[in-house]
Amino acid sequence: MASLYLSKGRFWLGLGIGLATFTSFSVTSVAAATNFFVGRDVSYERVLSWVPWIVPFVLSNGVREEVWFRGFFCRGLRPSSEPRRPMCFRRWFSHLVISMCNTRPGSLCFWESRSYWGLGFGAVTQKTGSLLGAVLFHAGADVPVIIGIFSNL
Repeated sequence: MASLYLSKGRFWLGLGIGLATFTSFSVTSVAAATNFFVGRDVSYERVLSWVPWIVPFVLSNGVREEVWFRGFFCRGLRPSSEPRRPMCFRRWFSHLVISMCNTRPGSLCFWESRSYWGLGFGAVTQKTGSLLGAVLFHAGADVPVIIGIFSNL
């Protein structure tokens, strides 16, 4: 399981980073959903009624995508033979490739920002040795998107 980053790793660091980013995204989610994801009539009171549906969805999506992209692909993209480059180059290269492949087609600005988020998720995974922080980070990043979608239903 550790080869997929499904281990305790640096648990408290991962939990701290994950909760801080999740909280940050959640606090700014109403403004972000309105400005970036075409949210209509979004208010904190309205969003509170959606919390029982939003939280499980973003957490399960975060787990699914992080296990898939970081767990399965990250270690597989790093070369097994020792090249003449520092270790951090190999890690960052694999995260760059994964973050670029993980983004969906759209505007260049959207693709670029999603690639940066992917690098952030990868950095948290490498720093903590676990997917916990990256899953919470990813779930927080999905909150404004899901609020934007819910507000248009």
